[in-house]
Amino acid sequence: MSGEGIYKVGLDIPAGEYNITSSGDLGYYAVLGTVDANETYGNIINNDNFEGNSFVSVADGQYLEIARASIGS
Repeated sequence: MSGEGIYKVGLDIPAGEYNITSSGDLGYYAVLGTVDANETYGNIINNDNFEGNSFVSVADGQYLEIARASIGS
């Protein structure tokens, strides 16, 4: 799995813990409760700007937004 984007947990990716690696100086992730048709983000559950690696856990029905980073399990 790779790259930036918004992934729906349970549809695009399975629930679980992910290792996120920044692809430059500063990566970003957000765990979201909702995303509407216009990609308006709501209900930020957890987010972080990080260097190197970070770990995040997500549950079915949540969304995982990744920017300037890639994800793996």
